[in-house]
Amino acid sequence: MKTIRIVIVSVFLCICTVLFSQHSIQGVVISEENEPMMGQSVVLSPGNKVAITNIEGKFIFENIKTGTYTLVLPECWINNETEILIDKSIENVVLYFSNAINIDEVIINSVRFNQKNNPTQKTMSRDDIVTELGVTDMPYIIQNTPAVVVTSDAGAGVGYTGMRIRGTDQTRINVTINGIPLNDAESQNVFFVDLPDLAASAESIQIQRGIGTSSNGAASFGASVNVKTHAHQENAGATVSASYGSFDTKKASINFHTGELTRGFYLNGRISKIESDGYIERATSDLSSIAVSPLFIFNKSSLRYDLLYGKERTYQAWYGISKGQLDENRRFNPAGTERAFAPYREQVDDYKQVHHQIHFNTSVSSKSNLGVSLHYTPGKGFFEEYKADEDRLDYGLNPVLLPSDTIFNTDLVRRRWLDNDFYGIVASFSHDFSATEEMIIGGGWNHYAGRHFGEIIWAEFAQDVFVENKYYDNDANKYDGNVYVKYSKKFSNDIAGFVDLQLRSIKYDFEGPDLDGRLTDQTDELFFTNPKLGLKYKVDKKVQLFFQTGVAQKEPNRNDYTESSPNSRPKAERLWDTEFGAIYKNGNAQVSTNVYLMTYKDQLVLNGQINDVGAATRINVDNSYRTGLELDFEWKIAEPWRINGNYAFSQSRLKQLTQYVDDYDESFNYLGQKQIDLRNRPLTFSPEHVAFGQVTCVPVHSQKHQLQIYFRGKYVGEQFIDLSGDHQNVLPSYQVFDTGATIRLNNVIGQTLEIKAMVNNIFSHEYSANAWSYKYFIDDVLTYDQGFYPQALRHFLISASVTF
Repeated sequence: MKTIRIVIVSVFLCICTVLFSQHSIQGVVISEENEPMMGQSVVLSPGNKVAITNIEGKFIFENIKTGTYTLVLPECWINNETEILIDKSIENVVLYFSNAINIDEVIINSVRFNQKNNPTQKTMSRDDIVTELGVTDMPYIIQNTPAVVVTSDAGAGVGYTGMRIRGTDQTRINVTINGIPLNDAESQNVFFVDLPDLAASAESIQIQRGIGTSSNGAASFGASVNVKTHAHQENAGATVSASYGSFDTKKASINFHTGELTRGFYLNGRISKIESDGYIERATSDLSSIAVSPLFIFNKSSLRYDLLYGKERTYQAWYGISKGQLDENRRFNPAGTERAFAPYREQVDDYKQVHHQIHFNTSVSSKSNLGVSLHYTPGKGFFEEYKADEDRLDYGLNPVLLPSDTIFNTDLVRRRWLDNDFYGIVASFSHDFSATEEMIIGGGWNHYAGRHFGEIIWAEFAQDVFVENKYYDNDANKYDGNVYVKYSKKFSNDIAGFVDLQLRSIKYDFEGPDLDGRLTDQTDELFFTNPKLGLKYKVDKKVQLFFQTGVAQKEPNRNDYTESSPNSRPKAERLWDTEFGAIYKNGNAQVSTNVYLMTYKDQLVLNGQINDVGAATRINVDNSYRTGLELDFEWKIAEPWRINGNYAFSQSRLKQLTQYVDDYDESFNYLGQKQIDLRNRPLTFSPEHVAFGQVTCVPVHSQKHQLQIYFRGKYVGEQFIDLSGDHQNVLPSYQVFDTGATIRLNNVIGQTLEIKAMVNNIFSHEYSANAWSYKYFIDDVLTYDQGFYPQALRHFLISASVTF
């Protein structure tokens, strides 16, 4: 009997041990970039216990009873869950999570809201960026993403560059760096040349086509581009690289990261120098860049300072050349040729810009994160021009009285200056109500102060000329504030949605013509309400559907204000964008497709009309639209082959416009303007077809060595230079093919030696990627003056980098 009692008690104790024993769960949260995610909340269910990851991304749950549990990472679109059976302590749980809000990235993630698996978005990782990295500017890094067309004034991607996405230019593309606005407040353009080699500091780049979700700064009227720089790294290291290519193009750079210097303190940085003669004659570039990013992580917070310094001096190549010159000498540069005996050597653009950013991020609780960023960007520079036979009175110079003559005109050299300051604050607060419900509140306030003035530094008969003479001098101030609320919810395992509401206020103080044509100080104030919403439906494991619609509004540019009176001043533009897409994943293949309709109200276009102050500025048109289909695919066929590419088909139309064309007689005497009625005409620089394809082969891939070879091609369809739809006034379609190879050797020199060779436009296809035109009648014959920007024929780049 005693033995039976002992057995019963033993069995009972065993059962109790199993049922009530206490275990622990230890693990780490890793991002898709293989970085530990600090400050991420992990929920253990049932019980809803919460753990916060430390600076190494690690978390721990203690005193856990035996049973089946689910580890949950809150995420706005798709719930990321890991189910585990606990019958003993576990120490090696690894959770991979691509959309968790790291406390070092609160504002960035708020700008990239709902980024995961959206067919209108493309996110380039650090590896993607490094693959494209050479000496070219940022637009060339992203040029192979859907619907992107790029151009270079100097012809080879160094110096002044531009991009269009869905046919919209850079003044309509919102660009941010770490959530801080980059677009120039007045022109709304983006000058990537002012931050040379920015891509070398980029940890990731996201492109959102369409209006995207609410961001800081300029309106997103075609796309938004967000650049994230300098993610901290736990280990110390450095990369030294050097490049040489066609047109005596040279680049040297050092990229370093110290790892943890003291408890929670890290330092990253980069120094770059780029020089090039350019494909176009005299289109030289002398570019310098410095980036420094100290980071301090403490408790559940981080404090980071980003310094981005850029200095550029480029010879002007922005005039374009005629068709005749294109055939005779496509490298001809008219800049500086107003000087009779030889081109003026100092016909340059010289500008310096320094970006200061301070980012504070903290985990307020297990479900809430706060980010606040301060920024200040001073910039100063000029462009210098030789001008022949100018009217002295236009520059405030009196005629020169000689004994036998009076001199009214003169040759001169002028500098047009911009001295500006841009500063402000952006902030974002995110809160997870549950693993399936999230809200973000954010916004910012920015002030731009710009001083514009011109100087004459030399003139013939220059007895009354000195540098302090300013033939124009005016200031402008722009205040831009916005606040947004983004709310997302997963309604079931298959359905999720979001709403996004932004309120934006703009005040612009400037000097412009009044109703009598006199220059006076004026103010314009605008207020925008921009709502957006989206839905996602998961059909099955392979197919997901997306729907998104919303409104964006955009203020006029500086020239629209300063070259019009209150009577002729244009109104703000309005865009309603609707997107419907799908993503299909099956094994090694993924295809995303998207259709869109972008309808404009009061879109600003040039119609050639001279307004009441004698300027040809943009006017509002009632109805215009863009619609299209975008396809993006990737297929890992079989080792070592991979194919990827994209295709964009679009139609853009302006329903009705009256165009005004200057009229001259046979002796070129001005007679006035003729009117031409246009209906259903294509929008400018909007190709119907843009396609890209690439084949990649990795024939050697081991722990010690890797060889990667690619061959790619891009096609851009015909683009109309103006709104007439006249086939005499087009950029012809073109196709460009590139090839390249990368050899990576481990532990040969340093940790990694990488040698890269690129040959672009390997078939030397002659094409131009940008143009302008001036249309007029002469003796009743319609005539075009056109300027084209030819791009480089076959050219190469070889680079080597060593990582320690």
